[in-house]
Amino acid sequence: MKQKKFLAIWAIIHSIALFVNLANIRGTIVERSTLFSNDAKYVYLFTDLTYEDKFWPFTPFYEKTIKHPEHTNNTVTITCFNGIFNSYGISEFIFYIVSSIVIVFLPKLWADDKVEI
Repeated sequence: MKQKKFLAIWAIIHSIALFVNLANIRGTIVERSTLFSNDAKYVYLFTDLTYEDKFWPFTPFYEKTIKHPEHTNNTVTITCFNGIFNSYGISEFIFYIVSSIVIVFLPKLWADDKVEI
């Protein structure tokens, strides 16, 4: 019974992660450091979709960019949190769902006594 609850919660979390990325729901929060500063902090609560070629959770969650706008001597520092489900895609969804099912049910296939699932 505990395993079924685990699988249900696991599948819901990964379904939310997939939906957030497919629908590109960012949940953007922008914060300026000071009134006269060009520095900004961006927080994407769910996803930014900037690293689609990386496998989640091995994507950069935090990055800092320093830019020099053209024709000015000013420096703009942009700090960004890319989201908890940054670049989560269908390949990650399939991998995590299938691997969790295999981990839970594979030992039951080799069990000597029949245990009800």
